[in-house]
Amino acid sequence: MVKQQAAARQQIAVRQQIAARQQIAVRQQDAIKAERYDMRNKKLALAAVIILSAALLAGNLSAASVRGGAHWSDAVVREAAWGTPVIDGVISSGEWDHAPVITVTLDDPVVNEYGIYQGGWESDRSNTADFATEVRFLWDDKSLYIYENRTDDDVILDGSSETPWSGADGNLIFLQVADDDSPMNPEGWGHHIFYIVGNDSGDWGGATAVRIVNESDGSRETVHYDEMKAVAFKTSNGWAIEVEVPWSVFQKEVPEFAPEPDAILGFSMVPIDNDDDGADFSQLCWFRQDEQLGVPRDYDFGGWAHLRLLAPVIVEEPEPEAAPEAAPEAVEAAPEAAAAPQAAEPAAQTSDIFGIVIATAAAAAVVAAVSAKKRKD
Repeated sequence: MVKQQAAARQQIAVRQQIAARQQIAVRQQDAIKAERYDMRNKKLALAAVIILSAALLAGNLSAASVRGGAHWSDAVVREAAWGTPVIDGVISSGEWDHAPVITVTLDDPVVNEYGIYQGGWESDRSNTADFATEVRFLWDDKSLYIYENRTDDDVILDGSSETPWSGADGNLIFLQVADDDSPMNPEGWGHHIFYIVGNDSGDWGGATAVRIVNESDGSRETVHYDEMKAVAFKTSNGWAIEVEVPWSVFQKEVPEFAPEPDAILGFSMVPIDNDDDGADFSQLCWFRQDEQLGVPRDYDFGGWAHLRLLAPVIVEEPEPEAAPEAAPEAVEAAPEAAAAPQAAEPAAQTSDIFGIVIATAAAAAVVAAVSAKKRKD
């Protein structure tokens, strides 16, 4: 009798262990389902935000939309990816990788067809160790970001960011946020973003200035803006620099401009290389078609290529793999049936979040329609 009672107790303990393990497996499955549900919700919510943002931009910014102009050339189009880097002189993994690369060399197909070599490079471009560069652009709703990685066998830290061609190593990035045939820029304002590898005091660090040009009267003015930021640093074969240019720099002259996906800016650049303590000067203008300008001006004022602002990209995250279910342990036959595992609660449905997306898109469409009606009125 005692042995039978002990055996019965042992059977009950084994069944309890099996039930407990089955309950743990059920909870694990429920946790995985909940995690998948949360990930779907996050993706759908992000999609809803992008749909709403795009609709609001289309409704509220289309009056300031920039789609290129008659005095730019679409023969060459380059792109700026969406992203917000940290301007600290440290190139973190993935920080700039998705930004399209603009490569410029001393035998460059774009320069050969559309640009011009000047200074020492006009007659001698044989020293490839002295110049080659890669330029990348990122943008967000706050700023335009530039990263240049330059090959240079004689880095010059002297010179001034206000006149980079006079004894400095650097670049002039030509940008026009609205062509002069646009109602938002009738004066033909353009901006040259100057940056040099030196810090304006002969040391490493980077420095910036902006030359503001006006096509209508041919004026030029160079200024410094505290909100701009640059960090330059030495590399194994030259130098590199990160630069931030807030959109507010351009909006001072073109206040109606606002950045948006697929916007097109007028764009060119003038990389500058000084050697032999500044005695040997060379530069190139990457793209110049100034004969397209409405008035007789040089390439400082326009006739540039296109820089397109790319839309944000949604990156799909892999869903977690389901954990294998715990297999029940075999037990001897018992007079009572083993306790059945508790039923898992039904998985959450996605219909509610789809409703949110549809409602968000509908609201965005209403906003866009109302905005469009207001502009017509």
